[in-house]
Amino acid sequence: MPIVDEARPHPYGDTPSPKRFGTVSPLDPELFARIDDFADEVVRGEPSGRYSPLRVARWLDDLAGSAARHLAEAEARIVDRGLPAFRRLAVDVAIQSALGRFFAEKLRAGVAHALYARTGDPGRLREALEAYRSARAAWVEAAERARGVYRDDVTVGGEACLRGHWADRLAAIDADLGDLAAEWERAMGAAGPAGERRGPAAAEGMEGTAAMPPLAALDDAPPRATCSHVPPASFQRGQPVTVELAVRADGEGAGPISVRLRYRRVSQAESYRVVEMERAAGVQDGVEHYRATIPGDYADSPYPLQYFFELREGRGARVRAWLHPGLAADLANQPYFVVRQVRQG
Repeated sequence: MPIVDEARPHPYGDTPSPKRFGTVSPLDPELFARIDDFADEVVRGEPSGRYSPLRVARWLDDLAGSAARHLAEAEARIVDRGLPAFRRLAVDVAIQSALGRFFAEKLRAGVAHALYARTGDPGRLREALEAYRSARAAWVEAAERARGVYRDDVTVGGEACLRGHWADRLAAIDADLGDLAAEWERAMGAAGPAGERRGPAAAEGMEGTAAMPPLAALDDAPPRATCSHVPPASFQRGQPVTVELAVRADGEGAGPISVRLRYRRVSQAESYRVVEMERAAGVQDGVEHYRATIPGDYADSPYPLQYFFELREGRGARVRAWLHPGLAADLANQPYFVVRQVRQG
């Protein structure tokens, strides 16, 4: 999927338009932000709390690095590295580790390019180029590890996108990288001697574009706060469901915390509803309490209810947002709460 030019050949006809890497929708758009949406959040200073592509890139890097370290440890310990079972495992882990680094860097390149489109800052294009070149190097590594092990035409289906070899995809990567390099050259020619920004954000005078932090600093860690919540044991169909959350700020924040409840029936066909939670008067031992109610008419269905919390702290340019329960460090937990109906009869 190209970052720059949607007219480049690719097989992804079912993705939103314009059909570029930055517009691809996550499988769970409630928890994860698209590249373009995250870039909008950064420029406007309005975080949504969803996991950013930069956070996903960091996770992929961590997982890829962990896989490579464990593979090296296994190779050092095993008596016979030529065992077929170990060779199969080793080459697949090496390829997957390289692919993880490829997508981590391509996500960073996509974010940097999207920020350039909004700010006109040539420095963002430089970041995009550096990240994409690192991504290409990782893809070359994957292709080299597969060479001589996998067939030149690994066939999953008849279409070109469903067959071939890792090395076959390099031409499309190079074409996209070439488009990015050409855009960089044009930007440097148009920036003038001072390298001033000439993008839409500069023209409109958006706040925060004059001194935006480096790409690595944009995925800020959430404020230190401890959330405590006990889901209702069950609910009666057609009856309102009250949800409460307790929040203790563990450090000096930039302002008050507000909380939104995001809920829906457990049905993929339905969108989430959002309600602002009411904060109880007073603070007890540094803990603030919030409450919201899911209406009874919405609970009048055969489905369980699922929900999670969106927390926001600060004001102005210092707003930060995050989700609870969110994903744990091992990325293996359920990132929302589920309440089931009382069984009838």
